Amino acid sequence: MSGDETVRRSGGYVYFMTNPAMPGHTKIGSTRLTPDERARQLSSGTAVARPFKVIAFEWFEDQMLLHAERELHEKYRQHRVPNREFFELDLTAEQAQAALLEVHNLLTVGKPLDQALRPAPAPNNVNSPSARDETNASVLGLPYWTEFNKMRDAQKLLPRFENAGPRFFHRYFLVNPSQKTGFRNIHYEGRIRIKDPQVSMRLIFKRADDIKEIFDVIAHDHDRIEEEVGFRLQWLRNRGLKESHIAIERDDMDPRNATEWERQHVWLSEVVSAFEKVIRPRIASLPPIAR
Repeated sequence: MSGDETVRRSGGYVYFMTNPAMPGHTKIGSTRLTPDERARQLSSGTAVARPFKVIAFEWFEDQMLLHAERELHEKYRQHRVPNREFFELDLTAEQAQAALLEVHNLLTVGKPLDQALRPAPAPNNVNSPSARDETNASVLGLPYWTEFNKMRDAQKLLPRFENAGPRFFHRYFLVNPSQKTGFRNIHYEGRIRIKDPQVSMRLIFKRADDIKEIFDVIAHDHDRIEEEVGFRLQWLRNRGLKESHIAIERDDMDPRNATEWERQHVWLSEVVSAFEKVIRPRIASLPPIAR
């Protein structure tokens, strides 16, 4: 059974589309096809002068799909072309994606639309990731990492990351953590950032008393590792009292742009594959103390 077949039976997409032949208008609809397939379907034939372009989309389960579409139609009802799925709107991709995320949050979390993307109060620790990243990075995390997992599952890529959640980060544990014993916590962690947009993948070393020494063993070979993976890495030893990172960051990738998610997810997976091939064997050869 293909990934597409599973998608089409269990849910579908709500999308925003534009057409250069219809300036100032946006189509808001739903489909059980992929948004690109639906755009090609709408663009076929001689009745449409120019092809449709998908500017934003969001996945919804069966029970939420039509509800989500109706919520958006209601949100923009004053701009609707009578009896059509077209609206007299000139939205950016970011505005369209934000509207989809509002509806997703309404249906899954139950917050009103005007509160869905409202920033939460800043935490006490201003240096924490949640303080640096706006709250809507967490809201965006659920659909973003869901699509990441679907792409990896469709391509049968390993390792299998955790289930997606409303978080700006997404993990796979090479060495399982233990709050109780303080054993080593070593994991891959993808991250998205909204303020100063960025996508990154990290290999994080945490928790155990000897974690800095473990990081140093790996980092001692950093020139060879970078040569083997084929790209430059950041070697961040002092990320906390018992935390160090090996990271690669892309400031030219904006997770708010859903039309770029596939490219971003492919890049993140390529980094994971490089880590798996080059760094994970080195971790596996570490002394078993406190593992």
